[in-house]
Amino acid sequence: MDVGDIDEVIIDLLQALPMAVMALIPKTYQMRDQGMSIRSQPDQLHRRRARLEREFRAALDDGDICEAEEKDIEALRKNLGLSHRAASYIREKVRVEMQSRSGRCQSCGQPLPVPNETKS
Repeated sequence: MDVGDIDEVIIDLLQALPMAVMALIPKTYQMRDQGMSIRSQPDQLHRRRARLEREFRAALDDGDICEAEEKDIEALRKNLGLSHRAASYIREKVRVEMQSRSGRCQSCGQPLPVPNETKS
């Protein structure tokens, strides 16, 4: 390899350098944007789960989830991108909370006995 060949290689590298730098700039911004969205994903997931939880609470307000409410909740679950497992967990959590507030057994749903008050 003589000096002329080296000069050509250096010229080729210098000509390619701006294109390489320009190709890297969008990737850098893209990586930064992805980092921001990765940090916000837990917050987004929390919001989606909270939305589904509100729907379960509204549906269970009367004690049961009717077929129409079930379809609406399933459509919302799909729209929010939540799994069946996550939805089942949220449903059970809401059911247990609502039963405990209403004085019902958490496992069978039957009314809890009211303790007798004794007068002294």
